[in-house]
Amino acid sequence: MKKVLAALSSLLLTAGLLAGCGGGGESQQTGQAGDGEQPSGEVTLHFWTISLRPTFDDYINGIIRAYEEKNPHVKIEWTDLPFGSIQDKLLSAIAADESPDLVNLNTDMALTLAAKGGLTNIDEYVTPEQRAVYFEKLWQSAEFDGKTYAIPWYAAGHVMFINTDIVKRAGLDPSKPPQTWDELAEWARIIKEKTGIPAFIPEGNMNRLFQDGVPILTPDKKKAAFNTPEGVAAVRWYADLFQKGILPKDFMTKTYTDAVNYYMGGQMAFVLTGPQFLVRVKEQSPEIYAVTDVAPYPQGKVRVNQIPLMNVVVPKLAKHKKEAVDFGLFLTNDENQLEFAKIANILPSTKKAAQDDFFKAQGDDPEAKARAIAAQQLETGYDLALGVGGKQAEISKVIADAFQAAATGKMTPEEALREAEEKVNEILARD
Repeated sequence: MKKVLAALSSLLLTAGLLAGCGGGGESQQTGQAGDGEQPSGEVTLHFWTISLRPTFDDYINGIIRAYEEKNPHVKIEWTDLPFGSIQDKLLSAIAADESPDLVNLNTDMALTLAAKGGLTNIDEYVTPEQRAVYFEKLWQSAEFDGKTYAIPWYAAGHVMFINTDIVKRAGLDPSKPPQTWDELAEWARIIKEKTGIPAFIPEGNMNRLFQDGVPILTPDKKKAAFNTPEGVAAVRWYADLFQKGILPKDFMTKTYTDAVNYYMGGQMAFVLTGPQFLVRVKEQSPEIYAVTDVAPYPQGKVRVNQIPLMNVVVPKLAKHKKEAVDFGLFLTNDENQLEFAKIANILPSTKKAAQDDFFKAQGDDPEAKARAIAAQQLETGYDLALGVGGKQAEISKVIADAFQAAATGKMTPEEALREAEEKVNEILARD
């Protein structure tokens, strides 16, 4: 118990991309854990989600009704909490021995709790056939010490927007876009040379290392593992873009929002972001949308994609573990995930749902193409969550700072990663 409480009290949720699925407003609660006595043989499951009310009330309530009809001995009490308060609420519930039974968490928080002994091993309740419904790598995102501690629910993908007008002016063929980071860097050089326009804002972060197969931490999560020849090569790739004048140095500090704004202003050839931003381009910059095409996210040395993921977990102190897992599997089955995908801008974690015609592009519509491309990434998608709670944000910044130090010439790539390794080891050594 003490380990679980200590883990929770130090956590910060970091799934802003997914939390809420575009919903908003003040959350409401329809039930709390520990509501008292109930008739023998009946089960009340306490199900907690993050920022889904009021936008998805009809959807979630419909799933609850359908499950209760199939399982008349089960009653589900749904509590939806604001993004910023679920940590404190979960902490308080566990401390009062009123743990919910099924909780919606991002992968990092799930892994952190699992490492502290705070979650139920899902493998004890799920058959190989049930597990096979989900994409293997997404299921593995919440594995720790050879055991699974979450059922994957919904995810988000990434694509590359292409300003076909700029690309054509550079003498390149937008119908054959770059597929790797190296190819994209070469296109950026040509575009800058022929048009004077910067091509894109590159990634200088953990994900860039991840895509080149560079581990961030050792398996026991006690030491940094990214200071390798492959890690150095990824940092050098990033640094060269700036030191060779292919990209302006102020791009080092720009965000996804900045990238989309540059793109909408016709000031950048590509933007690497989520498909949901196409709607913004369409509404705010129709002339750019008219020359926009979409392509898969560039690949690194290994074929893997970072897929931010939401899951459902069963706390170790849940009173109805078997029923909680069963409802979790129902909530995340093919039919229910496909319905969710059609009303929210998300991707399903199950194979059959992702194969639906809804995820197949028809014609040249950029939004349909983006949805299809994002769905294809699910085969190689994995949530890059370290499972170290609030320390992940610190580690991420240290690594990003190393990329920038090399790009500005303050350090060589070797020196930058060596210093980052030392700093990350210090972070991990803290209690």
